[in-house]
Amino acid sequence: MDSRATHANALPNASKSRVALLLPSSLTESFEIVLARATDLAADPDVELTLLVCNGTTRGCVASALVTRGVCGHCRVVRDAALAELLPGSTVMTIDSFAGGEAASPADDGMESELRNGVSSTLKTFYRVDVESKRTPLIRRLAFGPVARRWMTYSRFAFRGLRNYIAEHRPDRLEFFNGRIVPTRSALIAAERSGTEYGVVEVSGAARTLFTTTNAQVHSLSFIKEQLGTYRRSGRASDDLGRAFFEGRRGGQRTDDQSYVAGQRTGRLPTLGDGKILAIFTSSPDEFEVIGDEWFTAASRDVTRFITDLRAGLSDDHHIVVRLHPNQRGDRTGRTDDMIARIAKLDGTTLIRPEDPASSYELVDRADVVLSFGSTVGLEATYWDRPSILAGRAIWEDLDVTYPVETPADVVGLIERNAASRSKADALLVGSFLMDERGDSTTLSWGDGGRQLFFVKGRNYLALKRGSIHYWLARLVDRLLRINW
Repeated sequence: MDSRATHANALPNASKSRVALLLPSSLTESFEIVLARATDLAADPDVELTLLVCNGTTRGCVASALVTRGVCGHCRVVRDAALAELLPGSTVMTIDSFAGGEAASPADDGMESELRNGVSSTLKTFYRVDVESKRTPLIRRLAFGPVARRWMTYSRFAFRGLRNYIAEHRPDRLEFFNGRIVPTRSALIAAERSGTEYGVVEVSGAARTLFTTTNAQVHSLSFIKEQLGTYRRSGRASDDLGRAFFEGRRGGQRTDDQSYVAGQRTGRLPTLGDGKILAIFTSSPDEFEVIGDEWFTAASRDVTRFITDLRAGLSDDHHIVVRLHPNQRGDRTGRTDDMIARIAKLDGTTLIRPEDPASSYELVDRADVVLSFGSTVGLEATYWDRPSILAGRAIWEDLDVTYPVETPADVVGLIERNAASRSKADALLVGSFLMDERGDSTTLSWGDGGRQLFFVKGRNYLALKRGSIHYWLARLVDRLLRINW
């Protein structure tokens, strides 16, 4: 598929909505997700679908930090086989064909910065590193610097190709996966700069069902809060589904997300005495940085400072226990190391490190009050009848689930007046929302035959992906980059 288009000679049908869908690399897990979206759209009589693909003239997408022609060639083989099987006769265009010149109109001054943010987000998502941070050791900057530069080059290529495609073909809508990683950040920017409607494809819930946004980023706090509000008004919420969320998470099951407590054990808490306990649960700082500034408050931007000031203002009859999020174990940005060093010095405070097997739920049970910065444990504390204080942002912040605070003094005030636990009914609503299916795809399924994979009409292409030495070399490089050196 080296030409601009195949099967694209028919005149556009004005009565149909013209949707262009960017396929990710076929060597990634997201390929099956977006392929399912393509099959859904192809079956819609009101949609005229064009598939946008990359043919590898500019190499360096997230399929591999190892840049070789062989990887790109194998990607095309897998992609073409899947399209021939599931979408024969589909209209396919290569973004390579549109990327030769400059963007259709001058890029805004901030475009380069936005592309760079997409590269930074991708590095933090996949490898938990920040190459621009002074905390990052030199050896990591040397290893990931070239990767960042390749992804930046590829981001510019993808932006040019998509922007010029939109200018020439003027689709009604551009769709792409996720929207925060390379090159989907380029797609998002190209759509926004062109004034074109867009949809972000993702999966959610325990069943990992497929859904697509409308002119909204899938990880936007305002978007998810709007979804939650719609869900609340729909009457779909189920107390049984909500209970399954909370019971499942406590049991170490994957609900809306992976479980971080499956390896934790009861009876591992340090000796805490008989006094009152304020349990503080942190969030992984690099994880929130990936999903955007709107998820931060002044308190959650400097969690350690907030805890330090809170300790100074809280009476000595309260002992603080800080449970660092288990996911912080993989944080290689240096922020978690800094938190550990500073919190460990505080008097009247016990620090539980990310890798510590002490049960988070046993700590919730032991606590008199729970404080979080956006972690789901703040929601769960309310379900388990504990007063829950929120010092960050969360999708449930407008419900009667937690006590939102801005300052350490606000926390002290709540504790001194013995604030009660809040609405379990609202907590169940949010739990049901996080567990429930939000999509309506008829083609995507997860875990067929017990295999932890995505399937499109019963087909998964992992075996075909693995059928090349180039795939295994790419996987080896990926593994090496994930080592915590």
